[in-house]
Amino acid sequence: MKMAYMSPIRLSGYVILAMVLALAQAVMVQAEPVQYENTELVDLHLRSVSMQSPRFEAVDLRNAAFERSSFKYGKFDRCKFADVVLADTVLSNCTLNSFTFDRPLFYRGMIKDGRFEGVELRNLSFMQCNLSNVQIRQAEADALHWFYVGGRDWRIERVELRDLRAEYLQAPRGRWDRCTFDSGSFSRPSFVSASFDHADFSRATVRNSDLSNMRIENCDIRGLKINGVDIERLLRDAGR
Repeated sequence: MKMAYMSPIRLSGYVILAMVLALAQAVMVQAEPVQYENTELVDLHLRSVSMQSPRFEAVDLRNAAFERSSFKYGKFDRCKFADVVLADTVLSNCTLNSFTFDRPLFYRGMIKDGRFEGVELRNLSFMQCNLSNVQIRQAEADALHWFYVGGRDWRIERVELRDLRAEYLQAPRGRWDRCTFDSGSFSRPSFVSASFDHADFSRATVRNSDLSNMRIENCDIRGLKINGVDIERLLRDAGR
């Protein structure tokens, strides 16, 4: 009776083929968008993770931490981000609708081409972040802190920014429409070629600023002072 014999070369071919098929299957599994719905992901820690078109709907992400991760073309609906830390994390072309950010820290991150709509931002801190071409509409932000944040072409519309603290903010060519900056504080910001339309800066303070080519229209300037000069009185005396 002859024993079946398989050559080492042929056996190696089978092993390689099996490895290729397993790798292809793994790639296919990773290529499927991640979806979480009506669930809790408390104390979730992700590091060096890349997600393409993830979807989070009604997800509780309390005490989560994302480090050196990337989320592209993602969608976050009715999510709660409480005490979340995002370090060296990129949100690219993401949409965030009707969600709550409570006491999160966004550190050395980047948000590019992102959209925030109908959101609540409480005690949110952005530190050393790059926000480019970001759109925020119909949002409420309490005690927002921007520290060394930069980005061009912002579009901020119908946003209440109460008790905002902005230090070394670089926001050239930004558009701020119908926004409220009640009791806000700006220290060493740059609003080069920025536009403010129907803005409310009640009790706000702007210090050591670059306001080159900034345009202000249809704004209430009662009590506005620049370097101690009452601008309302100055314009009234000038017949404006």
